[in-house]
Amino acid sequence: MKKYILSILIAFAFLGCSQRSDVLNLSPYQSNSNNLRLNRQIHINSVTDMRQNKSVIATITDSKGSVSEYITLQNDIKAWLQDGITNELVRLGGNVSNFSNDLIVDIEIVELKANLSGYSSDNLKGTAKLTLTIKKGETTITKNVAQSQTKFAPIHTSGAFDKFLNELLNDIVKRAAIQILKS
Repeated sequence: MKKYILSILIAFAFLGCSQRSDVLNLSPYQSNSNNLRLNRQIHINSVTDMRQNKSVIATITDSKGSVSEYITLQNDIKAWLQDGITNELVRLGGNVSNFSNDLIVDIEIVELKANLSGYSSDNLKGTAKLTLTIKKGETTITKNVAQSQTKFAPIHTSGAFDKFLNELLNDIVKRAAIQILKS
């Protein structure tokens, strides 16, 4: 009987010290851009996630830098970005088609991460980086698009990332679409 009680106590102690993990669901991308009348034919050939750790999008760390909570995405980030960039391109005046030869675009997700740590100003930080490879006839153009954001979050929960990550990703989508159209 003592062995069972000891086993249960050890299990509770282990579970109490383990790191938590929460899942974040991104809202669908909503464009509010004005049409730039840049009539371009665009084909998004691929979206590739080049990050080492594809499952974790954000972390909450303690004052020593140890991770106390991991935040993962419920959404497929590649599909979300492709849908968002497609919507933004159309809104800006582009024509996205699977049969276009004008601009053929390959998108690489190089970095996408956020961290919440401490209680000082700007304790919530995030960065997103994309590499766009745009083929226009015989010419290949490579563009790097990056977005960094900071914000103060008074409460250290995964809920702090909801609006923050949506804003970060909306900004990178808009910037990427403009770079594609202006190529």
